[in-house]
Amino acid sequence: MSHKSRIPIVTVCLFIGAMFFSTSRADQGLSAKNIFNQGLDSPSTLTYCNGALWAYSVGTGMVTKLEATTGKILKSLGVSIIIKKKVADFEVVSLACFNDQLLLGGIIFNSEKIRITNALYSYSPKQGFIAKNIPESDTHLRDINCGKKKCTVIQGEVHISEDLDNWSRLKVPASSKITNKKSRPDINPFADWQDKFVLGSGRYIRGSFAGADQLFLLDSLRASIVSVNGVQKYLDGAGALNKWGKWGGWEGQLMFPKAISYIKKYDVLAVSDVALKFVFIYTKQGDYIGKLGSDADNVPYRYPLDLEVHADTIFIADFQNNAVIATQITSVNKQFEIDREDIDALLHQNLFKRSDIREDLVKTRCLNCHDGLEKYSLRKFIEHPQLYNHPRDAEVSGEIDLPLKKKKMNCNTCHDQHHESIEGISFDPKGVQRKVAPIRYNLRKEYSKLCLTCHTDKAQNFNNHFDLNMDFKKSKSTKEKGLRVVSCSQCHSMHAAKEKLNKMRDPKLCLNCHKDHYKPKSHSFGVVKDKLVNCFSCHNIHGGKKEFSFARMGKNGKENACSNCHQDLVAKIGSNKHLSVKKKKKPVMGKYDWPKNEGICLDCHRPHKKGISIEKTCASCHKKKIQIHQPLNPVANTYRAEGIRLNGTKVVCTTCHQHHGLSSEKKFLKPKESLLIFCSSCHGEKTLKLFDHYHREIKRAGK
Repeated sequence: MSHKSRIPIVTVCLFIGAMFFSTSRADQGLSAKNIFNQGLDSPSTLTYCNGALWAYSVGTGMVTKLEATTGKILKSLGVSIIIKKKVADFEVVSLACFNDQLLLGGIIFNSEKIRITNALYSYSPKQGFIAKNIPESDTHLRDINCGKKKCTVIQGEVHISEDLDNWSRLKVPASSKITNKKSRPDINPFADWQDKFVLGSGRYIRGSFAGADQLFLLDSLRASIVSVNGVQKYLDGAGALNKWGKWGGWEGQLMFPKAISYIKKYDVLAVSDVALKFVFIYTKQGDYIGKLGSDADNVPYRYPLDLEVHADTIFIADFQNNAVIATQITSVNKQFEIDREDIDALLHQNLFKRSDIREDLVKTRCLNCHDGLEKYSLRKFIEHPQLYNHPRDAEVSGEIDLPLKKKKMNCNTCHDQHHESIEGISFDPKGVQRKVAPIRYNLRKEYSKLCLTCHTDKAQNFNNHFDLNMDFKKSKSTKEKGLRVVSCSQCHSMHAAKEKLNKMRDPKLCLNCHKDHYKPKSHSFGVVKDKLVNCFSCHNIHGGKKEFSFARMGKNGKENACSNCHQDLVAKIGSNKHLSVKKKKKPVMGKYDWPKNEGICLDCHRPHKKGISIEKTCASCHKKKIQIHQPLNPVANTYRAEGIRLNGTKVVCTTCHQHHGLSSEKKFLKPKESLLIFCSSCHGEKTLKLFDHYHREIKRAGK
C-alpha cells in the first residue's frame, strides 16, 4: 500500500482475532451475495450480450442463452458451421459481444480431431452465423474480448480491431520482459519467481478492457497481469505498460489465474484462479481487496474457468461443477486502516496448504494446461452421456508398477508429466505395425501393456477378442491377410470415445474389420420394439469364449445371447425335440459354435446368413412332410385370416405348427379351433378331414 499507517500491536492482535474467528467478512474490503446457481453441462466461456447471458457447454456443444437475473435457460443454440458444403466440427473457445453482436471464436477440427484453423463468427437469429476476418496464427485461439470501441483476439500474439475485419498487432513484450514495479521479495519469497521459469515465454491468454483505452492482459503461466495504458497511443508507438501479479499460495496471491474482467461500477478487476478455486478482487494497481467463493463467501469453486461482468454482477463458468454461478457485489472498500504489507505474514492464509486444493492439484495442474492454455482438449476432462473418458479417480486394487495417489488413478498414472517418451510399437486399426517410434501422448508404456497392467483379465486369450502375437494368415470373416488383434487401441480410445471407450459405436466398430457382409442378414438389427439390437447384444468380446464365437453369457454361466431378448422361450428349452439340449450325433444345421443351451437355436436359425425359407428349414428334417399350398388371395385378406401366419399369401409350416410349442401339444399344432375357421373359408365341410390328414393327402396326390 502507498500509505504507512502504524497501529499498536495489541490493536493488530485484536484485528487478527476478528478476522479468523468472526463469521463476518471483516478480512475483506468487499461484500457480496449470490444471485443464482444454474446447472449447465461443463460450461467453459461466457459473455453478456443483448440483455442476456450466453454460455458455451463443452458437454453438449451448444451455446445456451440464460436470463441474466435468474439464470433461467431461455434457449440452446446448436453451433453448425458449414465449410465446403460439409458440417465442420467447430469447438467454441471464447464468446464475446461487440455492437450487440454475439461473437463466437474457436477452432475448426477435421474428422481426426487435428486442428485446421482458428475461426471467428458473429451470430444473429436473422442472419445465422457469419464468418469474420481473423488474423493468421500458428497457435490456437485463446480469447476474444471486446470493449465499446475495440476487440482483441489473443492467439499467441495480441491483435486489436475496431471493425472485426482489419486487425493490428499490439506489440506488447512478453510479460517476462516487463518489470513488476510492486514486487516485494522481502515479504513474499516467491515474488517474481515465475519470471525465472524455463517453460513459457510470457504469453498472454486473456484480456479485458477497462474503459475505452486501457487494456489488461493476463499471463496465466507466470501469474502476471500487464496493463496497457493508452491502447491507441501504444499502437502509435507511445503509451505505457505496468505489470503486477503475485505468485504463491497466500490469500490475494495467484497460482493458476485463468480469467480476468473489469468491474466498471467499482473500478476494480476480478481474476479467477483455478488452483486456489476463488475469484480475487484487486484494484487496477494490483492491490488485493478480497475474494469470492461459489456462495459469495468462503466455499470454493471447483474450476472457475471463465468469468463475465455486467454492472455489479460477476458470472462464473464453473467447469467441473457443471454450473454457471452469478454473484452480485454490494460494496467495495479499497481503503484499509492498517499497513497490510507490514503484517502480510500474519494476515494471509496459505491457501495452497488447504487440503482440498492439495488433493485436487494433480488433476488441476493437468487441466490448467489442457483447458486452452497450452492445448485445447477440454472434452477429455468431462463426464457426459455422449462423451466417454477413462475415469481418473478409479481405485486400483493390488500393487501395480504405475504411479497412483492413495491407490487411485490420476492423469500421471498413464501419462508422464515430464513428457518422457518411450520407444515402442504402434499399430493401425487392422493390427498392422506402423512404426517403431516414441509412443504418442507421453504414455508410460505401450498401449496394450499399459491397459493390461490394470485390466489383467483382458489378457486371458481364451475369453477375449484379444490375442497377443497371434497373426491370422487369412480371416474367414474379413478375407484380409494379416489381420490381427494385438492392441487395445485398435478398438478403444481412452478419451472422448463412445460407450465402453470404443472408438466407434456398434456395429461400426465390429464392421470395421468384419465388413458389411458379416452384418446379420436374417436377424433383426437396429431398434426393434424400442430395444437396440446390435453386435454386442449377442457377443461379449471380453467375456465370451472364442470357441463359441464370443457368445454373450449371463452371470453364473447362464447363457443369454438369444434368451436375453426371447425370454418367452427360456422355460421351453429342453421341453421338446426342437428345443432339445441333448447332444445329437450329427447337428442338423452344422457344428455347434454356441453354448449348449442356446446352440440349439442354430439348428434352425443362422442370424449372419441370408434367411432360408421356413419350408426348406423344416424339410431339412421332415423330408416326408413337404407340402405346397395354393395361394390364398383374396381369402388371406379376410377377417378369418387374422392371427394366421402366412408367407405372403401362402400357407407354410408355421401356419399350423408352433415349433417352439410344448411337447404336450399334439404334433406342435396351434389351437385347432382357430385354424379350422380359416381353413373352412375354402374347404367348407371337408375342412376337418383335410386338416387331420393334410400331409397324407399331399403324399397321395404325388406332390
